[in-house]
Amino acid sequence: MVKLSLFICLSVAFFLVSAGATRYIPSSHRLLGGATQQGGNGSNFTYVRHPTRMASLGLEVSKLGFCNKFLPLDVRVKQLVHRAAGVERLGLPEYQWWSEALHGVANLGPGVIFDDVVPGATSFPTVILTTASFNASLWKTYRPGDTHSSLYAAS
Repeated sequence: MVKLSLFICLSVAFFLVSAGATRYIPSSHRLLGGATQQGGNGSNFTYVRHPTRMASLGLEVSKLGFCNKFLPLDVRVKQLVHRAAGVERLGLPEYQWWSEALHGVANLGPGVIFDDVVPGATSFPTVILTTASFNASLWKTYRPGDTHSSLYAAS
C-alpha cells in the first residue's frame, strides 16, 4: 500500500511539473548548431517547424518532405493521414499511428490494429522512434520486449 501511495504521489508530481512547462524560448536560448534565436523578443513558437525558427537555424521549410514538390501529390497526401504507407522494398507493412497503445496490450482502434497476424499492440512513446532507427544495439540496451511480455503475461 505504501508503494502504491508513493507511486501515485510521484505520478501527480510529475504531471504537475510537466503540465506547467511552456514553449517560451528566451532570446538568449541556444538553438541547434549553437545559433541563437533571431529577433531577440523571445518568440513563443506554437509548433516545432515554425518557418521563422527554421530560418533562424539556416533551414528552409520548403525543402521538408511534405513541402517538396518533387514528391508526387499522391505520395504526400498519403503521408498526411493517420496511416503510413508501407515500404515494400524494405519489407515494412503499412502502419496506422492513430494511437500508440501506451498503456499496455491494447486493441483500441485504428492505431493498434495491424492485421490478422498482429491483432493488438503494446508500446511506449519511444518504441516507434527506436524501431525507425534500425539500430540493433539500441534495442539490446532498451529491451522493450521484456517489459511487453511481462505486461501481456500479467493481463
